[in-house]
Order: sequence, then structure tokens, then C-alpha cells
Amino acid sequence: FMKKNKFLFLCLLLIAPGVTGCSSEENDNEITGNNEEESKVTVKLCDVSWKLYGFGIDSENIRKAEPSACSTCYLVKFEPDGTFSGQTTSNDFIGIYTTKNKSFKIVEYGTTKVGEVGDGYKFVEAFCSSFQYEITDKGELKLYYTQNDFLLFNPQ
Repeated sequence: FMKKNKFLFLCLLLIAPGVTGCSSEENDNEITGNNEEESKVTVKLCDVSWKLYGFGIDSENIRKAEPSACSTCYLVKFEPDGTFSGQTTSNDFIGIYTTKNKSFKIVEYGTTKVGEVGDGYKFVEAFCSSFQYEITDKGELKLYYTQNDFLLFNPQ
């Protein structure tokens, strides 16, 4: 039964019509800034894998995600074709997302079903509820899941 559902979901990923992710025409999903050497830095949503640092309500108040020492937890990679994949604290996940200007939407989300630890459940709920994104001048990714609350990711 699980194999059939996984197969159907993967088929959906391949045939999803009109799904847009990172495209070469869309410049809203990149930021240009300066690093310490004063050279130009441009990061796009699809250029890198992202690792969750923590949960924020503003740049001063960010709570580090637990478990914080887990190198394989809270990773996500967005592909230009509108698909994504990643890891929570205990599970692999895949899905479909869309972006337009700064809006962001998880269209489909599928995961294995092992119990989460630490902030795993909070991460999944926040990630799936995200509706807006921003790439900061430091090259960090913010996914907003409420008007003020965001997930803060660092590029890998």
C-alpha cells in the first residue's frame, strides 16, 4: 500500500501542470549583497540546500531549532521544476511548491511517518503553512508562516 501511494505521489510530481518554482525570468527570488570581502553575492532559492537555523519573530528574537546538533535534520532543497525534498528530525519529505514575486506555497507534501523529536512537528507545521519568503542581505532564507513568525534557514 505504501509503495503504491509513493508511486502515485512521484507520478504527480512529474506531471503537475503549470507548477512554477525558480525560473530564470523570475528575479524576485534572489538578493544581491556584499560579503566581508565586498564582492557581489547573489543567492537564489534554488541555488543551494537550506538548513533550518531556528524559529524567529524578528531579527533579534530567534530560537534555535532543537535538536541543534543534528547535521542531517531540517534540510530542504528547492528545485527549479517546482519540486522540493528534505529531511525533518526523523523523516524524509518531498513535494511541490510554487513561488510568485515573494509569495510561497506548498502545493503537495509527502513524508515518511516516523515520530518526530525536538521541534520536528513544529517545523513540519510551519513549513507547510509558509506563504511568503525572503532572502536576506546575509543570504539567509526566511519562510513566513504567520505575519511575523518565520523559519530561518542558512545556505549549505
